[in-house]
Amino acid sequence: MATENPRLKASVEILLKGSTNVEAARNGLGALFPKLRSILGTIRPGDADENSFLKHRIAHAAFAATYFGLDPKRAVWGRSELQTILQSPTPGVSLEAAIVTLQSSSFGEDDRVSLRAQLLDALEESFTNEDQKLSPAWFRAVLDASPVFLRAQDTKSRGFYRVSNEERLRWLLVRPMRNMSPNDRSELIRPNIADVADISLLCDVFRSMAGDVTVDGATPSYGENAFGEQTQQLREQLVLRVRKLAGAGEFWTQALPVNILWFWRGSGHEDEVREFTQTSMNDPSLVASVLLAPINEVIASAGNYFQVRDEWNKVVDLDALAKIAGMIVARSDIENDRIAASRFLEARQNAIERPF
Repeated sequence: MATENPRLKASVEILLKGSTNVEAARNGLGALFPKLRSILGTIRPGDADENSFLKHRIAHAAFAATYFGLDPKRAVWGRSELQTILQSPTPGVSLEAAIVTLQSSSFGEDDRVSLRAQLLDALEESFTNEDQKLSPAWFRAVLDASPVFLRAQDTKSRGFYRVSNEERLRWLLVRPMRNMSPNDRSELIRPNIADVADISLLCDVFRSMAGDVTVDGATPSYGENAFGEQTQQLREQLVLRVRKLAGAGEFWTQALPVNILWFWRGSGHEDEVREFTQTSMNDPSLVASVLLAPINEVIASAGNYFQVRDEWNKVVDLDALAKIAGMIVARSDIENDRIAASRFLEARQNAIERPF
């Protein structure tokens, strides 16, 4: 076994230290020389055994290209990098450093998509471990990092379905929270309401756990005890934060204002939300954001398309917005506004022609 040769191990470590990208070199050598995988630390959980990779030699046509096409800048998180992130005593610092890495100018957008997916995969695997509890530090770290993933709007195929970063982040937190007591859940939510920079994911998680307020002001039975006796108090505190963002002109700069709108409306403030969106659509600096908010991608076997569902009338006057969009297309000199208006009108027409 390679691990039984201390001289070889020492030599490999010396060579790695001379590399400008240690993780890329480690992964590359592990792919080229399977017998070194145990020394390099590139054997992952689930690998059958080290010798099973001996078939990956240059003599095999399917693998030969690897020997001539290794790219030291390929978008792969090193095993030790992920372990450092997941096992860090300071999750916020480690996850922030990871975000800096994946946003590096040395990566193209396709690489960033891959890196984001790999990082979410690692977090999902870690958080579904029954022996690992979702700590307040990790909860905050994911909230702080969420805008990078939410704005990217990547999707990942799972069988016949595609899941977005929004869905992955939501379940990343909701799944472990469902195994916690109401009091422990509330202690995750409460400290973050006032000062987390972006509340898009926080609103989504709260709504997933506690549901919406009904017409008579009650919460649905499945959500009435989501956070114990503090459920309504936490809801009101989060609504106050939403209003603060709206009053400061920071609402539409959030990563996913859509999540916040539906939380706000679902907290029993439908008239307030429609008044807010009415004011926003008449503001030239905000109208593009309002036009893009209701647009939803529909996945169809005949080809994907975009649509504006009628349910959006609950938060915004779609007829009034369509009139504004028509005027922008006809008269506006602002390209971004014209693009947003055209996309909205096309998506709304799709809702009429392709309702399903």
